[in-house]
Amino acid sequence: MIGDTNFWEDRGTARIAHQRILRYEDGDDEAFVESENAWLNKDGAPLLRELRRTSVQALPDKEWILEIDMQFEAKQPLTMGQTAFGPIGVRMAKTIGGHIVGMSTALEAIAAREAGLEVLGVSLVTNLAAGITGEPLNHAEVLAAGNAAAARMGGLLSAVVPRI
Repeated sequence: MIGDTNFWEDRGTARIAHQRILRYEDGDDEAFVESENAWLNKDGAPLLRELRRTSVQALPDKEWILEIDMQFEAKQPLTMGQTAFGPIGVRMAKTIGGHIVGMSTALEAIAAREAGLEVLGVSLVTNLAAGITGEPLNHAEVLAAGNAAAARMGGLLSAVVPRI
């Protein structure tokens, strides 16, 4: 939520409108684009100006790094409330062959691999992502799913960790 406007509902009336490309670079092993976007409420009034920098870098073994950096500027004080991984993230995951979208551990895993460490990720799917069911996201259902799975996840970790 930005103020009282929800940008993370798939069928919401708020929108993020692309304004212009500020810089674009396209190389053999990396690409970069810097763009300006306007975050508009349901009436089309701007709430935020966003400066987004997106870069992609190819790595060995058909791996790559995607970095997205966003800077926000508001004309008036705004409150950022609870956010969820939005429909665009869900759609992007489907496009690259993913079936689950997670909100944590990705940056830690990337940093660990960069440092030469091996990584094992374990995730618990606690709800359907933004826009999938048509219902508003509900943090209580996430907490309930986590509590319901605590014993099973604990058992799994207790069985797996000693074998590593």
